[in-house]
Amino acid sequence: MSLARTHRPAVVIAASGLAAHADQHDLLHFLQRMRHPPRHVRLVHGEPDAQQALKAAIEVWAASVGHALHVTLASPAPA
Repeated sequence: MSLARTHRPAVVIAASGLAAHADQHDLLHFLQRMRHPPRHVRLVHGEPDAQQALKAAIEVWAASVGHALHVTLASPAPA
């Protein structure tokens, strides 16, 4: 296998005051307080049912404020 080096510009933003664990309410509140909410959210952690519930809650909020937002779920890890 050969590895190719690529350069990808990125912006690094420090976010203080965040805990390692948050429930659905906390995560949704975090999104709602953003001055410029993202256009895409990818949920990569949590049980499938919890991910689906958070996805639905995010989509309901985004639609209620007229914000175009796409939410995707991470594929489950192979067993």
